[in-house]
Amino acid sequence: MLIRRAGYDCADPVILSNASSDQKQGYSEKGLEAIIARCSDGKTYLVASPPPRRRWRAEAGPAPPEPVVVPVQ
Repeated sequence: MLIRRAGYDCADPVILSNASSDQKQGYSEKGLEAIIARCSDGKTYLVASPPPRRRWRAEAGPAPPEPVVVPVQ
């Protein structure tokens, strides 16, 4: 899970929900798709990751951007 790889604790199960339109737009401009992940321990994170690999073509240019994980209050 991206949250754990970023060094944060996140207990299962995780509930995913839509990020705000401003969050989506801001990360979309960076080539990332943003969602909100709420862990069962109550911690919440904005997770922005590149679209699924099938939408990235090797000949299309640079590698996909790195995922971003940000704690949300």
